[in-house]
Amino acid sequence: MDDPVDQGTRLEYISVAEPFRRRAVGSALVQHALTDARRHGRRWVYISTGYENKAAHALFLRNSFAESVISAMYFLDRT
Repeated sequence: MDDPVDQGTRLEYISVAEPFRRRAVGSALVQHALTDARRHGRRWVYISTGYENKAAHALFLRNSFAESVISAMYFLDRT
């Protein structure tokens, strides 16, 4: 049996320049990535965003993603 981890991929670092926002460019990028993942036989796509990044949350929800886990990462000041 195939390992489920090997059946997915991670989508990282989508950014749209300010002059092109609110023109469906982000959705087009996400849809292209999903099409490419399907073409390569991937069954799931993992994304993560910052908790405060409401625009990213809305983008992914509009593109058929579902919120599943909220995790925390702590950054320690090393100075």
